[in-house]
Amino acid sequence: MNTLRPPPGWRWPDLSGRLLWGGVLLLVLGAVLWLLDGVRTSDGAAVALDPQRPDYRLERFAWDHCSPDGQAQWRLAGASLEHFPDGRSQVQQARLTQQTGLQKTGAGASAASSEGLLTVTAGQARASGTSPRQIDLDEGAQMLWQDSAGQARLQVNTGAMRWDEASQQVSSRAPVQVKAQGQTWTAGGFVYDIRQRQLRLTGAVRAVITP
Repeated sequence: MNTLRPPPGWRWPDLSGRLLWGGVLLLVLGAVLWLLDGVRTSDGAAVALDPQRPDYRLERFAWDHCSPDGQAQWRLAGASLEHFPDGRSQVQQARLTQQTGLQKTGAGASAASSEGLLTVTAGQARASGTSPRQIDLDEGAQMLWQDSAGQARLQVNTGAMRWDEASQQVSSRAPVQVKAQGQTWTAGGFVYDIRQRQLRLTGAVRAVITP
C-alpha cells in the first residue's frame, strides 16, 4: 500500500497567524453587518408612521383658496390643524368663509372684505390633500348668509355638511333646521347653490310660520 509522504525537507505551513487574523476579520465583518441592520431597522421605524396619529400640528391655522386672478374665494381657518400621514387633515373649531377682495402682502398677511357671503362654522372640519376640493364639516355645523350690512338673512343648522368646489354647493343629508325671514323650516337635508344663492330642502319638510 502506497502512502503519500511530503518530500524531504518540506514542512507544513504555520496557519495559526492567518487563522487568527481571519477570525478577527470575520468578527469585524459581523459587527459591521449588525450595525447596518440596526440602521435599517431604525430608519424603517422612523418612516413607518402610525396613520392614526398626526405627523404635524398647526395652531391658529388658516388656508386661503385663491382663484386664478389671485383673489381668495374661500378661507378655512381654525383653532388648530392636525395632518396625518395619509394626507388627511382635521381642523378644530373650523370656520369656512366665502371672501372677495383678499390681497396678499409681502409679509404673507392678508385682508378681506365680505359682501353678502357665506360663513360655515363647525366643531371640526375634515379634508384631504394640500388643496382640498371637498371639505366635510361636522360636530354641529352651521351655515350663515349675511347681507352687506352684516344682517343674518339665512341660517342653517345641522349635524354635518359638505362644501364642494366643483359643484359650488354646500349640502347635507342630515336633519336640518333653517331660519330665514322670521320663519323656521325643518327638513331631512339641504342643497345650497352658492352661485345662484338658492336653497333647496330635501326629504320631509315642515314649516313653522309666525303670524
